[in-house]
Amino acid sequence: MAFRTLSPLIVSLGLLSFATPAWALTCDEIMSMVNVNVPSNIVVQTMEASGSRFSADDIKCLEKQGAPDDVMAAAKKAAVAAEEAPAEPKPKKTPDPDEEEKPKSNFDSEEELGSDIPEGTEEASEGDNGPKQVEDLVKAYRAKKYLTASKGFFELLEDGTYPEEESKIKYYLAKALYDLGMYHGAQHYFMEVVRKGVKNPYFKYALPKLVAIAEMTGNDTELLRVVDKIPPEAFPRQAQNHLFYLMGRKLYDDEQYAEAAKYFEQVSPKSELYLKSKYYEGVIANERGKLKSAVGAFRDVFNAKVVPTDEQQAKEFEALKDMSLINIARIYYGILRYDTAEGFYKQVDRSSPFWPQSLFERAWNSFMQNDLNLTLGLLLTVRSPYFSDEEFNPETTILRALTFFNFCQHKEVE
Repeated sequence: MAFRTLSPLIVSLGLLSFATPAWALTCDEIMSMVNVNVPSNIVVQTMEASGSRFSADDIKCLEKQGAPDDVMAAAKKAAVAAEEAPAEPKPKKTPDPDEEEKPKSNFDSEEELGSDIPEGTEEASEGDNGPKQVEDLVKAYRAKKYLTASKGFFELLEDGTYPEEESKIKYYLAKALYDLGMYHGAQHYFMEVVRKGVKNPYFKYALPKLVAIAEMTGNDTELLRVVDKIPPEAFPRQAQNHLFYLMGRKLYDDEQYAEAAKYFEQVSPKSELYLKSKYYEGVIANERGKLKSAVGAFRDVFNAKVVPTDEQQAKEFEALKDMSLINIARIYYGILRYDTAEGFYKQVDRSSPFWPQSLFERAWNSFMQNDLNLTLGLLLTVRSPYFSDEEFNPETTILRALTFFNFCQHKEVE
């Protein structure tokens, strides 16, 4: 759900809801948390987590504004630590500090966002040509004062101070929220920029960020609403795989199978969405009666050698492989090649959540081969208390009745 409003309290509390690399807190930022009644122990935790080092002027500022005693103690402690700490080497100068984004998405690792920004677009608009108040907030953002920047940009939007700078303000507000870890709030403002269309100078920078957020949250809902309104040639190179995949899904849901397949086929084998795209290719080929192509696509999914990046992705990949096995078995069952179907059903691992379904379908396959004892054995497993609480499949009773009928055990059939 995208945030529709953003109060100063929400901006302040953004510091408390995530774990990211440290940034320097200022006296004003600390007092903004105190003044909106953030508990002082939370303020202290935020100060310690930020790794900020406070000068004598910072201490005086906090005293003057009436900071709580424990906040003052934490600031003085950080000031002492700063005096004792060895001098840090100066960071190397980089061409564009805006593009040191965090956290990294999968496509960010292939190419830094903004590395192909042409002259006269975003960089030109970030110069001194805009209103001073906007440019000062941009500088605050670049100085990694994300809390100050987000609050300032939001107030400009709320007051409608610079309507001609709305896209720029929303874009930088979104970036500040993104760097604060407030991804759903950032998503809302990036989407506002994207909705203005491809001619908007910030469009191609906002769209990859929306994709990055979708990857991190696992929620493509917002992107699915707009992806079919974006010309494919306007897809940013860094985000193409994800957008091709979403276009395929959108067209598949609209039953435009041939067009959907074209988009799924464009997803790179190096993308983590490749297996999902390949699976959809198999489903579409099956829908269109191209059984050989369907089996080929499902085999590609099952045989793929991929290294998942986390436990959730590992579960997704295993599920795709199990579903591919079942789909291959169904295709062979449909063309009466029961022996081949049996082999694929048997490959579904018993630890898989799809194992009960594979057992039930395998029971039908055995019934069609007149292997009635195996049929009853498989149904006995499916109907066991272990599965009965989670799996409700009344058709097992019908298959048992048919099996007993073929055994001529009519009382059992009744």
